[in-house]
Amino acid sequence: MKKAIYVVAGILLLAGCTTHIHDQDDTITAPKTPFDKFTQVIIRPLTSTASENDFPDKAVANVQKDLDKCMADAFAGTTYNPAAPDTEKPTVLIEPAIVDGKKVSTAQRIFFGALAGSSAVLMQVKFTDANSNEIIAQPVFYAKAAAMSGAWTFGAQDNAMLSRLSDNACNYVRQYRH
Repeated sequence: MKKAIYVVAGILLLAGCTTHIHDQDDTITAPKTPFDKFTQVIIRPLTSTASENDFPDKAVANVQKDLDKCMADAFAGTTYNPAAPDTEKPTVLIEPAIVDGKKVSTAQRIFFGALAGSSAVLMQVKFTDANSNEIIAQPVFYAKAAAMSGAWTFGAQDNAMLSRLSDNACNYVRQYRH
């Protein structure tokens, strides 16, 4: 009887560590207009609707830094984030947003290991033709770090998840550049 109680308690403890964030069923589709048609790119700061407890501001800042760097590379040859945009030039407006996320901190990984659960995040990136205000694409990107991989790496996989998220968005631009 005592053994059964320990098993049930263990299962309940592990069930409390799961994340409710899952990949979207939608297939990421091509934009209505290829990105090479634009000569100017404006990227807005990353916003987050996830709670600070689940997805801290530091994680948002890390994604923003990675996104700025790789988007500038993906849009090489265009005017990137001009101080005074030319309204006559074809311009794409990029608005990234964390719509749901859970990032396990390094401290949580060290003290709780896999019991801290998985990290996962969904980022929606809206691409708008700034001249016509037409939304040309609105893909949602997903990245996850499993509980065990996060535990074995003391949180390195949780941090790498953030970089993968930015890379996915930038690879989308590269794929549909022509």
